[in-house]
Amino acid sequence: MMEDFFKEMSKLGPSIPKNQEQTLKELWKTHGMEIVGPPLKF
Repeated sequence: MMEDFFKEMSKLGPSIPKNQEQTLKELWKTHGMEIVGPPLKF
């Protein structure tokens, strides 16, 4: 499943889609992942 995620990410190419946040959330969800909580701060 993780390998499929990276294959799909590579299809996005070097350009950032205008709807980047929504596109990535859908991609993560399709592969059983989601971001929870705020970003980590070091």
